[in-house]
Amino acid sequence: FLLIYKRSIQTDLTKPVRSLFTVTLQTQGWNLISISINAFSMKSWICNNKFSICLTMLHIYDFYLGLKSLGLLLSIIFQWTGDPADNAYVETSWNLLFIMSLPQLLNELTYIWIHFWNRRQNYINFNWIAHHNMSVFFLSFMSIPGIFFSFAHDKYWVFYPDGIRSAYVRAAVMMIPMATLLAINLPMVIRSANSHFVKCPEKLS
Repeated sequence: FLLIYKRSIQTDLTKPVRSLFTVTLQTQGWNLISISINAFSMKSWICNNKFSICLTMLHIYDFYLGLKSLGLLLSIIFQWTGDPADNAYVETSWNLLFIMSLPQLLNELTYIWIHFWNRRQNYINFNWIAHHNMSVFFLSFMSIPGIFFSFAHDKYWVFYPDGIRSAYVRAAVMMIPMATLLAINLPMVIRSANSHFVKCPEKLS
């Protein structure tokens, strides 16, 4: 990823990438931290009420950062006046909206609801294996947008010397692999998520 990013990114994208990534990559970084905690914490930790509350607060903070990122991207998109000088900003904003911002917000909402439901049900039917599998997929899925973004704008390693000229083709290079990965794993994610919401039996007095 570093090789692709350093050697192949278009010069006219350098400024918007740095500007937008200041917010979006911070958001993604916190998101990956919270997913990692879910994926690799022991069952006894996640089922600890205090630990779960702290983790939920982290997800709420991540969701707040995600809303800030979403607001930034949408403001750039809707304030565009058609000036060709701003094309790179707008294209980058559209890309990040679909490959990073919206998935991150949906991811955070899923975890907030899962932890809320599990605390409400006192973790009686908490399925750690399903939770782990779902979290590992989310971790992988949220880690790859930057790689596909840099690959789509490559002008050195693969698409030498002119790069991909069409913005639509660049978008396809980013979206199709991620959509394919999501489609393949979606049944597993749905099964894993649903396993959290099995209604618990009446608690023993």
